[in-house]
Amino acid sequence: MPGFDGTSASFIPDLNAPFDEMNILNLDELPAGRIHIGTIYGGISSDTRNVFMQGTGSTWASSNLIDVYINTETLGQHINKTQEQVKMYSSNGSIVLESASVKQAKPRVIITDLSGRLLFDESVEFQSGKAVIPQSVAAGFPEIVFIRLALDGTIHSAKVPLKLN
Repeated sequence: MPGFDGTSASFIPDLNAPFDEMNILNLDELPAGRIHIGTIYGGISSDTRNVFMQGTGSTWASSNLIDVYINTETLGQHINKTQEQVKMYSSNGSIVLESASVKQAKPRVIITDLSGRLLFDESVEFQSGKAVIPQSVAAGFPEIVFIRLALDGTIHSAKVPLKLN
């Protein structure tokens, strides 16, 4: 689309930004202020809207560079609140969900693989701020999953590498 570069573009993370080994930005490690986290390079440009749908117009590779920033001063309260409320991780082959602010609840947990294929969709009981999806359930999951749960009116999600020993 004219003026909308980005389709098929590449994101190049800033080497000084706190990305982990899976290229997920660790928001808790960002300093305060406007932080450069990477650059978008290239993409497809066109001279008309919806070139491929309309069958008219031209496309070409873009050589534009677009810097990507996060302003932690305007997003910081939401980011910190979300990060503190729910932790999702793998431990001894099980999937653990933790929330210091939740003592008892039974939220719906949805787990998918990277392609979006549903692996798990059940309510899981939190006891003393913790819920565990046992190894017997998680054993058939791939090495990386997406986990989503609704808790206190907020949807929490995480991309979690599984350590299924």
